[in-house]
Amino acid sequence: MKKASLFLCLLLLVVGVIGISSNAAFAYSENTATEDMLRFKYEYEALNNQPNAAGMATMMYVAIPEFNLIQFTTPEEILEIAQSGTGLIFFGFPQCPWCRQMAPLLIDVALSKGLDAIHYIDMTTVRTTWVLQDGVPVMTDPGHPLYQELLVEFASVIEPMDLNPFHLTDQTGNRVNTGELRIFVPTVVAIREGVIVGSHVYTVPASAPGNAYGNHWNPLSNDETKYLRTIYESLVMALISPPAPNLETASSWARDSISLAVNRGLVPESLQSNYRLTTTRAEFAALAAALYTSIAGDITGRVTFTDTTDINVEKMAYLGVVQGVGRNLFAPDREITRQEAAVFLMRLVNAIGHQLPHQASTFADNQNISSWAMEGVGQMQASGIMSGVSGNRFSPQGPYTREQSIVTMLRVYTVIYELQPTPTPTPVPEPVPTPTPTLTPIPNPTPTPPPTPEPTPDSTSEPTPEPSPGGC
Repeated sequence: MKKASLFLCLLLLVVGVIGISSNAAFAYSENTATEDMLRFKYEYEALNNQPNAAGMATMMYVAIPEFNLIQFTTPEEILEIAQSGTGLIFFGFPQCPWCRQMAPLLIDVALSKGLDAIHYIDMTTVRTTWVLQDGVPVMTDPGHPLYQELLVEFASVIEPMDLNPFHLTDQTGNRVNTGELRIFVPTVVAIREGVIVGSHVYTVPASAPGNAYGNHWNPLSNDETKYLRTIYESLVMALISPPAPNLETASSWARDSISLAVNRGLVPESLQSNYRLTTTRAEFAALAAALYTSIAGDITGRVTFTDTTDINVEKMAYLGVVQGVGRNLFAPDREITRQEAAVFLMRLVNAIGHQLPHQASTFADNQNISSWAMEGVGQMQASGIMSGVSGNRFSPQGPYTREQSIVTMLRVYTVIYELQPTPTPTPVPEPVPTPTPTLTPIPNPTPTPPPTPEPTPDSTSEPTPEPSPGGC
């Protein structure tokens, strides 16, 4: 009996030690933060409910977790990542209201996806400073010695921004061009082995529901949060997911977008090769079905045809995204034209429950666009989802390749809330950086479409990225 009791005591002691050790390990992995993480938390939370630099607004309250993956990164380290490394880079600063809106969400996405670090750089310590003197822009601070190199390295991200080149605004509201590009914030860039595989500038388009640009002193709405989360998830997945297969068969301009689309589950495996082939009607239906289900969920209805049993065709026909060609036939292997793609994309956006800007197309070959396709082409041009070919032509009868189809599907996916053309915002005043204090963490419908015509191949084009609005 004594031996049994002794054995039981020893057993309980061992279990207790194991339990304590396990709990300690769990607590360490969940709760231990680096100095950089605590510093970031302090810098952002110290400004909660404080007046902004101009004294005209109140800084939004933010709650930053202690374990937030932030690593303060120097310009030298950023350039090293950009040239040969892998990582998620966050350009920002604590006084920027848009940075305060998005920082907790970016951290949450990175934590949920298992990312190991967010490389953060405070741009108030890096960028140049400009003032107007007698109406002439004058640089009063050249910024960090490597700032100009950062501008060159990230030119592909910042050049399309509607605020570039950097302008100053005088007392009468006139914008004066400094002639210098600028890394506005927040900017988030995903780099994989020295290649930019994705980026997002600012937060939510000014035309999105709730207008985050005009409402930047308040938290994001549910719709805005969903929109931005989708983008940040795409960037993180581009870092941690395997590279898209067979990219050597894609044009260089399309590879990054194809990789993002594959990692987001928008490209069926059967279409992850031979990217320069012309897309067939069935293949476009498969891409459309993948996009629809990723945003709106599964499709239960079906419309059947006598020449195909393709489930994606049946689903898209049920939604009205595609139609048959007559006599209950679909012609699944027929190649699509550019004007057909425009109409299919318009119907797809409508089926998801959104509307694109309505605008008459302004292509030089408008007279060659079929009357039934004019609305779709106009919407694609107005939204920037599809662009023209050389000489401002749309080439409506030209073929549409797999890579073009994938790139435009990704555009629809990422700009689904961009419902109107975006106005050019006025930047907020630049804050003056303050020394870092002692770290003391603070607690905490479907339209009825016309019949689809026979395509006549002509030429192809490369889609052009659309800039995003609003930031510091």
